[in-house]
Amino acid sequence: MQKKYKGIGFDWSGVVYHYGSSYPQAVEHLFGIPPEQFRPVYFTYNHLLNVESRDIREVWKKIFSHFNLENEVDAFFSYLNSLPPGSLDQEIILLITELKKQGYKVGLLSNHTLSGAQHARSICDLDSLFDVSLFSAEIHFMKPQPEAFFILAEKLGIDISELLFIDDAKKSLEGAEQVGYTPIRYLNADQLKKELSQILNV
Repeated sequence: MQKKYKGIGFDWSGVVYHYGSSYPQAVEHLFGIPPEQFRPVYFTYNHLLNVESRDIREVWKKIFSHFNLENEVDAFFSYLNSLPPGSLDQEIILLITELKKQGYKVGLLSNHTLSGAQHARSICDLDSLFDVSLFSAEIHFMKPQPEAFFILAEKLGIDISELLFIDDAKKSLEGAEQVGYTPIRYLNADQLKKELSQILNV
């Protein structure tokens, strides 16, 4: 018997919106630190930004101190600011619109700072695109914490078992089986549409 899904959740960064560079890519480019070395350190501290809304430069000093680069925070932000602006993925926007037409509840759940949430809302009418838009700094929980997904399901008016969630970050989907939702790891738009078609039988 095919499982009946009623809601589909999307990540923002790396799925709906693509920045000029990810943090791991930027750190590797500037300082030669491989992503596999950087990510564990970043994930140790990113809750300070995405949930507790701490001062962004102070948090990055803590992160860079692990690599003896605490004096390079300004250089890091200068590099990020020099990158081309990001862009919305129009294929994903069309997909979200189509899913809503088919009767699915569609939500956004993003690990992001308050300023990141403000930026997202400034470039996209999230209230029109999604039924629910949630950012970790506003709900005080972040992926992969179960509470973040339960809040999303509750706001969508569905049971957690009726939720599909799409994210490009493997870490954000850790523990999905225990929480009760079905994860989809995003690689690209074509792969996502194919997986959704198979799962939803559409």
